[in-house]
Parts: sequence; structure tokens; C-alpha cells
Amino acid sequence: MENPIDNPRNPKATLQEDVEDFVHDLAYGVVKLDWGFEHRGTTNILPYWASLTLMDISGEKLKFRNKWGNNAPHVEILLAYAYLKQIPSTKTANTIPEYRLTSKAFDLLDKPAKRIRIFISYKRNRSSALALLLEARLRLRGVREDHIFIDKSIAVGEKWEERIKSEVAACDYFVALIAPNTLDSINVRNEIDWALSGQKICHPYLSWRRDGGCFT
Repeated sequence: MENPIDNPRNPKATLQEDVEDFVHDLAYGVVKLDWGFEHRGTTNILPYWASLTLMDISGEKLKFRNKWGNNAPHVEILLAYAYLKQIPSTKTANTIPEYRLTSKAFDLLDKPAKRIRIFISYKRNRSSALALLLEARLRLRGVREDHIFIDKSIAVGEKWEERIKSEVAACDYFVALIAPNTLDSINVRNEIDWALSGQKICHPYLSWRRDGGCFT
């Protein structure tokens, strides 16, 4: 299991993505690093040691505190996403709420530690069914729908070429579905050219990955 705490916080993440990343880090620490999880209060949810800025900590605890110490999601948000549940207080007459991570929080450990973006290039009249199947299979593997680009998501009236170029530039994986006559499409050829610009290809016109690897 990859350590998600090593991944930097994404300042452009949506609220949901930010919450998922935080809970992923926290659950990993509880399961793999034997962090005790204790929280009482009504504001941000953090292990007790992460809120004590003067405590001498190091290693993964220090990385977690530097990443989330001032950015932890509010308790109410985590409750709304069902990543937390309130538990009965362990102290008599204590009115400060106490919380525990839910099973939904630990389910995040089954997802990739790093969120990836995938671009699927295909010719509609040859490979639409395969493209949609690939999209569905990726979603089953935990890739978010909005992190898989397939041209059905382009809105009417949107500048097509600009959107395609920006999506290719932002993707972590570029997958080209090649069937007979696919490369007759100028659109597919352009997408592949944009993806391969300045990059090394290992299996021509099968697939390409920004870090230089490939998969088929």
C-alpha cells in the first residue's frame, strides 16, 4: 500500500477531493503507522499530537502536521460525508463531543494513493463501445469519473480544440484505442501528436504515460 502522506496537498482540489485526501492520510496513519486516533471538540479534526505545535514530532507525523495542520476539514464536513461518527463520551458530564472514523473512511485505503487523470482517445465510429467500457472499468478501480476524459464530456458550444489540448496536457495517462482506420481521423492523430510531443513512446499508438512508461 502506497503512503498517501507523501503526496503534496493539491491547492486546486475540490472540497470533496480535499476531504478524501485528508481522510485517506488519516486512515493510513491509524492502520499502518499505529497512530492513536483521539479527537474531542467542535472544529477541525486532528490527532491530538498534530494540534500541539510545540510537541517534538518527526517522520510521518511531522509530514502529516505540515500538510494538514492548518488545513484540516471541519468536523461538520467530515460528518456530512460520513467519514466520522460521534461516539458516546467516555467521561461523565462531559459535553464536548468525541468522534471516530467510520468504515467508509477506511475504504479509501483501497483507492490509489495518488489521484490520476486519464485521457481516452478513440474514433467514435470504430471504438465508442470499447472507450465506454474502459471508462466503466477504470471507475470500478476507483478512478473518479471527472478524472477520466472522454469527449462525451465536452459541452455544446465549448471550444473543442482548446479543451482537448488542455486535457491532454493535464493527463497522467494517455490511452489511444487503435482499430482499423482509426488513424484516418485527423482528430485522433492530433491528440496523439499533442500527447507525444517531447515524450518518449515505447509501444507506438497503443498507449502512453507522461512519466515515459506505457501500458497496453
